[in-house]
Amino acid sequence: MEGWKGLWVYMEMRDYATSGEMLDAYKREAAQAVGEEVMEMVHAVVKFEFREVRPLVDLRIRYGLCGGGHISRGRYAPSQSRLCSQGGSSGSSLR
Repeated sequence: MEGWKGLWVYMEMRDYATSGEMLDAYKREAAQAVGEEVMEMVHAVVKFEFREVRPLVDLRIRYGLCGGGHISRGRYAPSQSRLCSQGGSSGSSLR
């Protein structure tokens, strides 16, 4: 897998079903592509909203460069770095 680097994907669950029309509609449509036998193994359907996609390894964060931060409660919390005030790419400075 040349060029593959990996991603962190932050999602929020919007809806799910273990029975009813949403599950039945999904199984009918997917069965056309993968077959009825495969769809017998599906017992739930879940819908997610993508919130953010980030590199799996972001060296700016690891080494505290220009806007690095941390993940808190599933959200990225940016922080300032002294390296940014010394000519880093963000152009920001600490006071």
